[in-house]
Amino acid sequence: MTTSETLADLYPGLPAEATVTAVDQQQLMDWATRFANLVVDAIPPGSIAPADYSGRTESALREAATAGTYPEAVSLAVESVAPGQRGALTAATQEAFVALGKELADPQVFAAWAEMIGRDCVYVVAATMVARRERRTAKKKPDTPASSTAAAILGTGDTTSDAEGLF
Repeated sequence: MTTSETLADLYPGLPAEATVTAVDQQQLMDWATRFANLVVDAIPPGSIAPADYSGRTESALREAATAGTYPEAVSLAVESVAPGQRGALTAATQEAFVALGKELADPQVFAAWAEMIGRDCVYVVAATMVARRERRTAKKKPDTPASSTAAAILGTGDTTSDAEGLF
């Protein structure tokens, strides 16, 4: 996004006066993949087959994209992947959702992010799953640091995922 573009130029559904400085498409994608990673982390182990993680995560992102606020997006996404189990998130996953929420607190930034996750959810999930596989593979090699791609996509590579062994 150039300085002369507004969010409305990029996202036709937003009001014409919507503008954001210092947020570009890469930043929105980074936030989207961090969110998708947290959604995967919210899937209770053994609740669905690992082969279904991508589809369930994509559905969760589509649900989250309909939200009016970030807290609502989190609730919709978690309910989508873990029906009736909202309280089952680990402390690390809860903290990561809250930290991401601070970055998406501006209503215009949130609107752009929500529009993007709804539009690009297939790509976001694919990038997230690739990064999770790279991170898992890197962890199996004790002398190899986590992939820079995985670390960049998933934020910090330091937290242990609730679904770590699955992806």
